[in-house]
Amino acid sequence: MKSISILAFLFICALVGAKAQPIFVFENGLRFSSIEEEVATLKQLGYDGMGSAKLPNLAKRLPVYQKSGLRIFSIYVALKAQGETASYDPAILEAIQLLQGSNAIVELNIQGRSTVGDTAVVEKVREIGAAAEAAGLRVALYPHANFYVEKVGEAVRVAKAVDLENVGIMFNLCHFLRNEKLSDLDTVLAAAAPHLFQVSTCGADTDGTDWTTLIQPLDKGSFDQSILFDLLRKQGFDGPVGLQCYNIRGNSKEFLNSSIEAWKAMQAN
Repeated sequence: MKSISILAFLFICALVGAKAQPIFVFENGLRFSSIEEEVATLKQLGYDGMGSAKLPNLAKRLPVYQKSGLRIFSIYVALKAQGETASYDPAILEAIQLLQGSNAIVELNIQGRSTVGDTAVVEKVREIGAAAEAAGLRVALYPHANFYVEKVGEAVRVAKAVDLENVGIMFNLCHFLRNEKLSDLDTVLAAAAPHLFQVSTCGADTDGTDWTTLIQPLDKGSFDQSILFDLLRKQGFDGPVGLQCYNIRGNSKEFLNSSIEAWKAMQAN
């Protein structure tokens, strides 16, 4: 009886001491009248902050989030491949300096076409990666449908070629379902695991073909989220998770509330 009591005590201690996996909302889900209102709503609902932030309002958002105790988890920026060259907006480097020491992630999508393979792309990713490293930040290559890097394996390939410790990848459920086979998810995540910095999810239909069906509130859609998160846990991933909200219609507070309730239920299970 005593041994059972000790085991129960240890189990409870483990639960109490367990670190909750952080969840944040993509900027595209924050349709509020002011930054102050969005911060207050996120805090009330139980989110840890926002992410996939666009650069124009970053300087205004940052002090409001810092004051509230919420985080800006990531910024969303682009690199463009153009024939033999690749380029990016210098504002990315300014944003990296602004976020110095915040442990934020630079979500970097790679667009366009290259006539020299990954050579020019890798050079520019290294530049961004070096600037991020100096600021204490990481860069996650963001696979996006119909872009130069659109599949998880392509992001892994480029990250390996860049060969910087602070340059890895991001897994995005909606883009994976759009571009790849669900039956390959285990294999894809196993290959991605050593490079995986961040994940985004949303409600989705397993057989969805457009963003209306592939991006829904987290409590909607036929895709079983436990499939994804069981595999992520199997690979040891416990990093931040972003809620993709692109093109979700309706009141932001309502779909963010139903989504966080679904998230809490998932975590409890």
